[in-house]
Amino acid sequence: MVQLIHCADLHLSQSERDYSLAVLSEIITVVEEYKAPYLILAGDIFDSFESAEALKSEFRKRIYSLKNLCEILFLPGNHEELQGKNRSLSSLDLGPVTLLERKPFQMALRESVEFLAIPHQENYSDYRDWAIPEKKMSTRIAIAHGVVAGLSYTGTEEESGGSALDPDIFLRFQVDYAALGHIHNRKNEAIDGITLSYPGSARVWRRKEFGERGVNLVSLDKNIEVLFLPLSSAGQYREYNLPLNLMGEAEGLESIGNEWKEPDWIQLIFSGIVENENDAAAMEEELLRKHRKIRKIEVDREKVSAFPGIASHPLAKEFLRIWKQMEPDEDRLYEKAAWLRAREMALGEIKNHLEVRE
Repeated sequence: MVQLIHCADLHLSQSERDYSLAVLSEIITVVEEYKAPYLILAGDIFDSFESAEALKSEFRKRIYSLKNLCEILFLPGNHEELQGKNRSLSSLDLGPVTLLERKPFQMALRESVEFLAIPHQENYSDYRDWAIPEKKMSTRIAIAHGVVAGLSYTGTEEESGGSALDPDIFLRFQVDYAALGHIHNRKNEAIDGITLSYPGSARVWRRKEFGERGVNLVSLDKNIEVLFLPLSSAGQYREYNLPLNLMGEAEGLESIGNEWKEPDWIQLIFSGIVENENDAAAMEEELLRKHRKIRKIEVDREKVSAFPGIASHPLAKEFLRIWKQMEPDEDRLYEKAAWLRAREMALGEIKNHLEVRE
């Protein structure tokens, strides 16, 4: 049996140097723990060529600990070409890595497994003309960075650039496992006995990347088994739509904050009508102070508006009394969302009505 760690889309960057390097360090720890003989880096390990230049010594220092444990197969993605001015990663000293950047493909034959590397490129349409040798080993692994046509994708809008990979590429060239990068959401799909797998981005790189970030542990035997290994240092993207009460407070925010971890990316979207927007601003300031160790907290108050006197108005008070009596149970999520939305809409109508009378 052959095991490997499959990682992609780490996006090591100068702007988030400490955070992204911490995730790289944990990936190395995972490889050491499982003693996998191969570490596959399936593209966009650096956020740009400029980032690769700036962080190469830190990358090299960390990756060097794996020199005698495993082989590191590094396939460049589209981001390694950004800001590169036609330079390639081969011009940099990245330490003990096997760089697979030759286009349109490159073969790497090992004792019991064959690696077919397909770097990110603008067009793959000539793949039928590629002189790829017949499969000789029992297992052939493709490493590619791009979107595979015909697979269903969910989540954030994926990056553009490069044409789609025809799944026939993997069928035609007798691939058993396709170690893929570029899609930031986790995806595993089988096509005619071939496992096509995206482990997702190894860290939270942008908004809407929900769920755990991690790498794949792939076991290659008679069958192929893929086990996702979450990385705690990567944190998670967490987004909340929270209505404010008339005093500018977000009810339940304290318990929500107890769930947050230091490497998380938090997006808070506040809405509602308040007596005084300064109360909401003060609440935000206190929130940021209390959770100052969180990697990133973004607050959106565009949907918050002020209407002095609404808290004491009889119409608003009566509505809120009745509305509170109709609160659904916490586990009825759809009804809970509709109930909160009803409050926002009704108070908005009351505000409009009072403004017209004025």
